[in-house]
Amino acid sequence: MLPRVRDERGTGIVGSFFGAVVFLAFLALAAHTLVSLYATSVVTAVAWDDARRVSRAPNDAAVVASAEDDLHNRLRGFHDVTVQWQSNPEEVGLSVGVKRPVLLPRALVANAGFDRIQRTVWVREERLR
Repeated sequence: MLPRVRDERGTGIVGSFFGAVVFLAFLALAAHTLVSLYATSVVTAVAWDDARRVSRAPNDAAVVASAEDDLHNRLRGFHDVTVQWQSNPEEVGLSVGVKRPVLLPRALVANAGFDRIQRTVWVREERLR
């Protein structure tokens, strides 16, 4: 009597399925990283632009209000935007915080501590001499 050969039909689909799942997970992680880097760059650029605008006239409430309106308009796709102005006799500081856009499950990102983008920039006051 010949030994019975194990039937392996259908096992290729199981391995292919798990391979595809792992590939899609890495693809989602890469896309999440790219979106996160882009969002961080946008928040940083907006903070620098508006801090520079206020540094030209730091004591003018209309300039500060205009800069803050511009900041909120340019970051309107972000959620939970927080803005805090700081100043000392020579510099103007701007702290901007936003909720980070995520493509992965929010529970994974929140547990890792990467759920917010927080940027603080300082610009010297511009004065004519």
